[in-house]
Amino acid sequence: MEKIKKDLFAVSIPVTFVSLNDGQGTTLYNHNIRAGEQNGVAGNFYDSLVVLYPLSANSVLKQLISANYPSEYESKLQNDYSAAIEGIEPVSKKTEYLNFLAVRKTMRASVDADCLTNNVPLI
Repeated sequence: MEKIKKDLFAVSIPVTFVSLNDGQGTTLYNHNIRAGEQNGVAGNFYDSLVVLYPLSANSVLKQLISANYPSEYESKLQNDYSAAIEGIEPVSKKTEYLNFLAVRKTMRASVDADCLTNNVPLI
């Protein structure tokens, strides 16, 4: 099963959390909602992530990051960052990790806001 689908389209604003009622607590997390138009129809584009139990902000964030980045991506960036500090890698390797941290921080803020709005626990 595909974990994340991007740029889905709906005429109305999608519900943020949708239970799949599969008896396992699996939920769709509809996020990154933005107004747009498709084939002349006004609506909303959004991304949808399949979130496995338990449903919490920490769990959603972890699954969102793993759906968007390969499993060892952050570790590689951290290693390259350390190597750049030591002068082994070019300074640009530091920037790549700092950019990733900024994206992760933005994701965290968005997930936390969605969870607070929808009474989903943060932890």
